[in-house]
Amino acid sequence: MQQLFEHFPIGKKIRYYPENFSRIFFNTVVIAYRIDNHYLYTRDAIICGPDGAPKGLRRDDGKLVPLQSWTSFSMLVPDTTELEKTLDYFTRADLGRGGQFGRGNIITLVGTVIDKCVPLLETTVEKRQILHDGPYAETQTVLISPDLDTLVLADRRKKQRVACTIPAYLFYAKESAFCLCVMRDFSELTMCLGKDSLGENIPELGCRHSVVVQFSLGSEGKIYRIRGSVFRRGDEFCVVEIEQIDRDGRFDKIRTVDIIEIKTALLNEQA
Repeated sequence: MQQLFEHFPIGKKIRYYPENFSRIFFNTVVIAYRIDNHYLYTRDAIICGPDGAPKGLRRDDGKLVPLQSWTSFSMLVPDTTELEKTLDYFTRADLGRGGQFGRGNIITLVGTVIDKCVPLLETTVEKRQILHDGPYAETQTVLISPDLDTLVLADRRKKQRVACTIPAYLFYAKESAFCLCVMRDFSELTMCLGKDSLGENIPELGCRHSVVVQFSLGSEGKIYRIRGSVFRRGDEFCVVEIEQIDRDGRFDKIRTVDIIEIKTALLNEQA
């Protein structure tokens, strides 16, 4: 519980992805915990000991409830169903008629990066509901139940990366502004771009800034265009989370076979 309260506290902006769509990230915030059918809307309602471990909670009526007596624990997040409109047709179809918050669906919460690791926590949708009282009365919300056994600090870059030095274009504005760079490595989730030999710095891009990376591979020089969002950026590098790939002039979700194709081409490019 201590790690949950630390990495997914009430009121902190986090991200999540629905079901197994680990390349689709939406923003959300934990607006409350529900313990034994009682909603807690502020962090100070959780009582912690000197070691930071949770000991109990203080209800609105002032009653102290020790941790050992809790029988149920859930988290409350806003209903962000409208964000599904930003997805392509095929992804929406894969989510099904019930959408991302269908009862029993898995919602994976993604916390803030800590020492190159990111907290991940799987939760299960209990229900969608409109609260009738409290600070979020008449607000459409979603109640999710966390599986504490799935809470991990995962290295986002620890997938099977292929190191490389491939010239690439980083497009970062609607006006087609771009910079020349070098792809340093490629994995299932991310690609890392670095400064090219001319020493041009990576543009000042904020986290989640949408970009397109273009590069060519193979003896025939097949061109790949990948759309993603900035995960981390410095003057000399930029880590891009992979989201979609260009198929005949139209961006579509990237599939495992696409990743394998690119990895194979990269490995043979350097053989």
